[in-house]
Amino acid sequence: MSDLAERMPAAARPPAAPGDRFAARPWPTADRSAPRTAMLAALASSRSVLVVGEAGVGKTHLVQGALADWTARRRLLSSRLADARRADGGTIADRRPQADPPMTLTVGAADRWAALEGIHLAVSGGTLERATGHPGHVVRVADEPPQAPVLLHVEDAHLLDRATAQALALLVREGEVQVVATMRPVGAQTSPWLELWKDGMAERLDLRPLDPVATESLVEEALGGPVTGDTCRRIWRQTLGNPHHVRELLRHEVETGALVERNGVWVGLIGAGPAQRVLDAVGRDLDLLSSEARAALELVALAEPVPVSWLDGLVDARVLDELVHEGLVVTGAPVASRAAGGTGLFDEPLFPVARLNPPAYADAVRALVPPSRRRQLFALMRSARAGFPTADESPSGLLRAVLWALECDVHQTGERLLRAMRAAVSLCRPEVAVQVASAALRQPLGGTGPRIDVLLVRSQAWRLLGESGRAAADLLEVSELLASDHTGADHRLRQIQLAGQTADLHQYHGDDPDGSLELIDDLLEGMHDDADPELRSALEVSRLTRLGTAGRFAESIEPSLTRLRTAGHGSANVLDLATPTVLGLAQTGRLAEATALASRSLRAAEAHAQRSPWLAARIRAAQLVVHLWSGDLDGAERAAVPRACGDSAYPLQYAVDNIGRGLVAAARGLWTDALREHHAASASLGLIDPSGFVGYAAAAEAVAAAALGDRAAALRLVDTARRAPQRPSAMVESDLRLLLLDAQLWLLEPTLRSEALTLARWCADRGLHRTELEALHRVVVAGRLLGAADPTDVAVLTRLGHLAAAVSGTRGSALLAHATAIVTGDAELAAIAARDLAAEGLWLPTVRPSARLTAREREIAGLAAGGLSSRAIAERLTLSVRTVDSHLSRVFTKLGVRSRQELRSIRDV
Repeated sequence: MSDLAERMPAAARPPAAPGDRFAARPWPTADRSAPRTAMLAALASSRSVLVVGEAGVGKTHLVQGALADWTARRRLLSSRLADARRADGGTIADRRPQADPPMTLTVGAADRWAALEGIHLAVSGGTLERATGHPGHVVRVADEPPQAPVLLHVEDAHLLDRATAQALALLVREGEVQVVATMRPVGAQTSPWLELWKDGMAERLDLRPLDPVATESLVEEALGGPVTGDTCRRIWRQTLGNPHHVRELLRHEVETGALVERNGVWVGLIGAGPAQRVLDAVGRDLDLLSSEARAALELVALAEPVPVSWLDGLVDARVLDELVHEGLVVTGAPVASRAAGGTGLFDEPLFPVARLNPPAYADAVRALVPPSRRRQLFALMRSARAGFPTADESPSGLLRAVLWALECDVHQTGERLLRAMRAAVSLCRPEVAVQVASAALRQPLGGTGPRIDVLLVRSQAWRLLGESGRAAADLLEVSELLASDHTGADHRLRQIQLAGQTADLHQYHGDDPDGSLELIDDLLEGMHDDADPELRSALEVSRLTRLGTAGRFAESIEPSLTRLRTAGHGSANVLDLATPTVLGLAQTGRLAEATALASRSLRAAEAHAQRSPWLAARIRAAQLVVHLWSGDLDGAERAAVPRACGDSAYPLQYAVDNIGRGLVAAARGLWTDALREHHAASASLGLIDPSGFVGYAAAAEAVAAAALGDRAAALRLVDTARRAPQRPSAMVESDLRLLLLDAQLWLLEPTLRSEALTLARWCADRGLHRTELEALHRVVVAGRLLGAADPTDVAVLTRLGHLAAAVSGTRGSALLAHATAIVTGDAELAAIAARDLAAEGLWLPTVRPSARLTAREREIAGLAAGGLSSRAIAERLTLSVRTVDSHLSRVFTKLGVRSRQELRSIRDV
């Protein structure tokens, strides 16, 4: 900070940039309370402790904190015993516990034999305050009673030579030394540490990397705010939850601008390369390896995931075993495949592969390999494997090998480059697909057909990146090439692919479903009678899918149901119809049919997970909202993907998961959680929204903001939702409009009743009975809330009765009961019906927007008015009962009420 800035008053200083705030924050500590408690218990029982884990998981931090706590406790006990001796005249026996810091031995740079000599001096009863001249270890002990074992802290015990380790183990067995040792897993598997644990002389504590949930918590605490789901998942995949690598990755991405704060949410724009700090540390590791081990490590890093069989003859088996023993290389099932839990998100091989651990470490090793060395290792691999045979390559392995070849300026066939591009798209790396495609287009590809194929894949990648203009340019070139070349067996198939991708641009980027359908119709009309029936069927299914996605359910539902029944859910192409059909059935009031179809389709989609990983996710999202519309909150909660547990390769899916969790939270009356989830979704979709969900996210966020009393934010979000293009969100347009209506309900907008009537008429014209029912209920509620009850409410009530009978599910009956109580003027019955509606997922305002309540007070007031006890509210909000009661007391004071009953009657709805 400059001298001028230092002299400025704090309030006058410019706000710190997000990166500066992050740099100034202390790095948080991962929650290791369970192993810390276990360690203290072992020390209390006079046992040694072996803390086992890979480098960077926090072993030293855990041990240092626990030993400091242990020493403080012993000092306190010593002080109390000394006071007791003085008070008793010295008759109490001198059993002073050890109270000085433990002797610490760091292995590696130390003179191990000198360290061992120091240990023996300490144990023999002498006083050794500090061993000097031996950099790397510090020994501190004080005069101790003979019966008190020396507490010895040994860092990196796996590096001790066998003689020193055995000598320490003997001292532990003789009760002269109590050891707290950190070591890698490979060290814990060897003598004498294994025997100490098996014989009960030492407690083994395995410190594992953080799981995705714990990693997300650490990242958000470090950054001081929420992080988008896809960013958290990418960080976890890069680091596999290693806290050290998480810290360095975050620091570097914030410093380089790859991780930025947008409207209070941290968003990863694009991954950054390894930080210089990491490169320096990894470089030191590499310098300590033998030349053979370093070459093997570099080879695996450049080729990973590389089948272990490929390394035969290239890497000495003993060298590979040494790297595995040191934890630098892991072999076995691919890490990504295990992390995905076999979901098929990555079509990984079934044979063992070798790779570095974690991926962030592999990135650093690759970055340190100079170009000449890369070419040398590529030539070595190529000569041994005859150009990387493709029979046992996974998509990620193929992509890594092709990128390596391009880096070395080694020619790759057009067919191989095309497969690598498709692999990049399937792994959700469209930017890499564009890179490979551009390289492919710079070389001869053997004809017009292969060039068209490359352009089609690149256009798809551009669309995933949100670059619709560049996607359109590639498709224009494809159109020109097809017009000039009518030969080839695949000509018709390429025409269909061109039409399909052009239609995608019309509907999903240009918000022009009519233009999209016109392209498909032209293709269908131009097909001859003897055309391939599978191609014709695929086009017909595509047409129905686009109709449903456009919200034209009157044209799409019945033909789609016929297709889904006759195909038996055996085709991934036909299963594309499931999501719009489920949503269409539900909005027309056929909620039971929609629920059954979603369940059947989801089971079938899981069988196609490898080829179509998006398919099951889309159906599950539709299933969630149908449960909510039916009033089945438990079913919706089961369908929601828990935070940090999503494993999609597609960033958009994390935003959809956010929306789903936000809708469930709102249905539970947890408006703060709902706002957080919808805000994270909006932050992600604000960067790139290839499927058009930003309007829906904004509408859902507007309801939560209004419920929490933030009028300005709610109005801004309503405006955002109204201005956003519909695109695929057109298939839930009626619900989007209903969300906007509910935002107005919470804001008590004067136009609420007229807007609700307009929505009801719009839904009636389209046969959307479920949403018409909801809109007419809001008509009745608006009349009472705004003091403008209308004589036509009786007619509205009659229509509500017909709709409630037609719409399946329990929520329709609850809506009718509440509206009836309002129209008949039965305040007590209306209050009971309002509580029943809350149980169905619909919460109504309990306080005026102008009331001077905090967001938390509004949330708790709403839950209390919904009939929840203080204990139930505390459990739902993860608060103490005392905190809930304290909030309620302030609510009662501010609103001038004395009981929950009076709180429920404030709105008389």
